[in-house]
Amino acid sequence: MRAMTSIAGKATGLTLAASILAATMGCNEASGTAEAATVASDSVSADSIAGTSVAPARPTGDTTDLSGRPHILYQVFGERDDPRLLPVATLAQGRIQPIVLSADGWQQFDSLYHQPGAQYTIYQDGHPAGWARVTRPMWNDRGEALYSLPRCRSLTPLAAALVKAPPPVGYLVEHLATDAPLARAVSRPRARLVSSDNAVSEARRVAGSVAEASGMGPGALGQLDFRSVSVSSGATDSPTLVASFIDPTAGMDDSRGHARHLFVLADRVDGRYVPTYTRIVRSSGTRTDYRRYVDHLDLTGDGVDELILEGWSSGHESYLLVLQYRNGRWVEAFQGRPSWCLDSRGEG
Repeated sequence: MRAMTSIAGKATGLTLAASILAATMGCNEASGTAEAATVASDSVSADSIAGTSVAPARPTGDTTDLSGRPHILYQVFGERDDPRLLPVATLAQGRIQPIVLSADGWQQFDSLYHQPGAQYTIYQDGHPAGWARVTRPMWNDRGEALYSLPRCRSLTPLAAALVKAPPPVGYLVEHLATDAPLARAVSRPRARLVSSDNAVSEARRVAGSVAEASGMGPGALGQLDFRSVSVSSGATDSPTLVASFIDPTAGMDDSRGHARHLFVLADRVDGRYVPTYTRIVRSSGTRTDYRRYVDHLDLTGDGVDELILEGWSSGHESYLLVLQYRNGRWVEAFQGRPSWCLDSRGEG
């Protein structure tokens, strides 16, 4: 992914580090997913802003069939000298599905996918960029787990890995990886060139119009860190623009009661960039959900890349969101688990 401003580089690392720390310190009860469709309490309704999408309900009672060994989407993360593979979803027949397994099912999953030497292709900016090779599974021959969480009996299996990919900016690793044979969209039209300066200007303009419509003035935006990214998503013949305004301490301490966050995607429609997805936080409460752009990748093979975001909030683990472009808007088509603890009653 190509960042045109570097202001949020530190915040990105802090977000991931906070997620890892939360997972190793304790297991939080999984929260509902409906909140992904709305802004935080005491804030403007998301549905009043063009482009806001609704997250799908999480299936219950279904199980993932491993007999055909479906392809898996992984998040590769952790410190440079100790990266881990976290299974996120299955990829099959153009669909992105959650992995729903019992404790025994996850043991089987670990034995199938996490054998030492198993290799997964790492992708960056929509293209292959390296690989992650499993060095040890979640459970070794003695039944010892790779990690543990307090008061949690059933865990999402991670795998330790050796990673060969472009080095991260800091000491943390963050990639997407899969064993699926993803094909590049050779028929994708060439995207119109947008200079960095023009892209940043357009991203600010669209985000400013969304903020104004929601009652968030320029003064409020001026107090937030700004980041802009230009993404060749294939949604239109021009790049998708990502604009994020966020408090630099987002997710660390929401008790101050004035959390602010604006996340906007924009695409060119009829010659002009317009908002195609928005997330607005103007909260006086203690729980706010944030969004951060991670990468883009064609997971379904339809020629248009999915956009992968991270969602997180204070005191809770982060999760991945997969957005798809449908009918002129980016829609939250998939949401990963917000907790590594799989206990049905959330005892962690």
